[in-house]
Amino acid sequence: MPLLPPLLQWLVQLMLLLELLVSVILGVIGQTALALCSRKHFNFALVC
Repeated sequence: MPLLPPLLQWLVQLMLLLELLVSVILGVIGQTALALCSRKHFNFALVC
């Protein structure tokens, strides 16, 4: 496998980092929505 140029390697690492960050943020949002759903049922029924 040929070595990628440094800029391309940097971009790939940045994209992987962004993907990880997005998945973490979505996980936190999902957990928060779930916690709110278990407490209040009126506004968050659509989220569940």
